[in-house]
Amino acid sequence: MNRLSVRPGTLALAIYTAAMVTGTTLAASAQIVGQCKTTSALTPVQAHITVTAEPIATQVEKAHEKSDTTAEPLSRVQLERLAANARIYKEKVSPLQAELRLDKRRLMDVLTDESVSVPHAQLLQAKIGLLKSDIRDLQLKKQLADSAIMTPTQRKMLRGQLLRRCSEQHKILALSGKGIQ
Repeated sequence: MNRLSVRPGTLALAIYTAAMVTGTTLAASAQIVGQCKTTSALTPVQAHITVTAEPIATQVEKAHEKSDTTAEPLSRVQLERLAANARIYKEKVSPLQAELRLDKRRLMDVLTDESVSVPHAQLLQAKIGLLKSDIRDLQLKKQLADSAIMTPTQRKMLRGQLLRRCSEQHKILALSGKGIQ
């Protein structure tokens, strides 16, 4: 068990450091044991982080045991259908995105003009909301169409890849200090 004393602004970095030093995962490293040692706002607040987790090597071995090795790659026909879905989506969403950017600029112009027109600003804001909703609807339709093309095993594999990508982005945010603190 390792203990670190850190300042609040560096908590995410300390968790990552604790994980690297002990060879554990980030999620297992974020157990905070102690809290504030002083009430003064000027002195740094201390937090003790206790790292209790099994080493990464053991977790990787367990993951390999659970992994599905029968995952089939996408066929040529599936790839063509996915590419067609992507083209159709892009054709439909590109004009909406261009209109959304234009309306956002118009709203900024209205808000920074010498005399602010409240009804015009509200109308533009409502239009922006509708455009965002339309884009989200198109995204969902594309995702549903893509899911219909893939087999359940392929969808499971894709889900795992997306989760890994999200966790990697979370680690990058934590390192940059923009993540959890």
